Amino acid sequence: MSRPGQAPTAVAGRAAAGRAQPADAPRPARPWYLRPATQGLLALLLYAAIWFTTAGKHMLHQVGSAHLDQLSMDPNFYTWALRWWPYAVGHGLNPFYSHLVWAPHGRSLAWVTTIPPIALLAAPLTLAAGPIVAFNLLAAVALPLSAWAAFVLCRRLTRKFWPALVGGAVFGFSAYEMNHIAAGQLNLTYSLLVPLLAYLVVLWRENAMSTRAFVIVAGVTMAVQFYLFLETFADLTAVLVLGVLAGLLVAGRAHRAEVLRLVKALGYAYGVAFVLALPYLAYALTGRTPKLQADTSLDLLSLVVPRPDRVIGVSWLHDLATGPVEVSAAGYVGLPLLALAVVLVVTGWSSRLVRFLACMLAVIVVASLGPALNSTAVESSRCPGSGSGACLSSGTPIRPG
Repeated sequence: MSRPGQAPTAVAGRAAAGRAQPADAPRPARPWYLRPATQGLLALLLYAAIWFTTAGKHMLHQVGSAHLDQLSMDPNFYTWALRWWPYAVGHGLNPFYSHLVWAPHGRSLAWVTTIPPIALLAAPLTLAAGPIVAFNLLAAVALPLSAWAAFVLCRRLTRKFWPALVGGAVFGFSAYEMNHIAAGQLNLTYSLLVPLLAYLVVLWRENAMSTRAFVIVAGVTMAVQFYLFLETFADLTAVLVLGVLAGLLVAGRAHRAEVLRLVKALGYAYGVAFVLALPYLAYALTGRTPKLQADTSLDLLSLVVPRPDRVIGVSWLHDLATGPVEVSAAGYVGLPLLALAVVLVVTGWSSRLVRFLACMLAVIVVASLGPALNSTAVESSRCPGSGSGACLSSGTPIRPG
């Protein structure tokens, strides 16, 4: 609006003149605290500060001593793997076969998760301080790094710091991450490559990255994930296929061509990943592939049932958590987050992105149920009271001890 006594046409003319700037005019500098790089660094520092002053501080105490789940073989195996890769490369040995285990004949490591990307990246630390120190430090920083990677993706999607900070924390410090870090499973806790790949897709879609650069960087990222943990690479591939189908469903005619362009670019990226994975494939496919030894299907109630020591005094949650059937602790999401997802779907259904995310959430939950439908509630009704392993159904994984 114009001020009293001022001609509206004059005001409009000056406003239009102010908006009309040369195409090559420099944009006003963004304040330093609003720059993505600054906010990314701040998010990483916040995650690290909170983690290392709470649950993560114990990993830095006596960093040269073994800490995590010594009743399991996993921490000790990954400690061995951290030293094996520099040793094998330094001595010109085949890193996919070792005579140092199952001596004197040795054992193939082709289908064993020896985390070569992490082992090679941490080789200077391992050689200088030893594999136990390297393992403890790698385990300590895994969750903040995964949270930071998810923050980068959320920050790009929302252009807002605080929502992205919460989103990164939900991913990086989820029950999945917390349970696997307690078990010392570095192959599972280093999940930062998955959100980073999604970040590359967003960059490509916004024309902030050329198709050629996307193919190369995404292909290398996929190859690193392939070597880091093959199962996560397979899960990622399945989710991408389902995501493309869901994208075609919600995109509409106007945007389906863009989804198909993404499919083409991802196909080329998979070609790059396949070429980089050839050394492993050429060796692994000459031997016998392993067979699934256990059913790891998600118990549906584990989405809302936490561990017994995390029920904050809620009696019915405690009864379910301590029932005769063990819930899938790594699958816990919680009622608040599920309620937030429902609110988002109801209030934002008009958004294509919300519809896409809702479809993917439903598909992933259903896929996580696996080939056998486990139900804590059903089994609890069949086995009243605080039962034992005798009440476990055939679809529930039985763990020794």
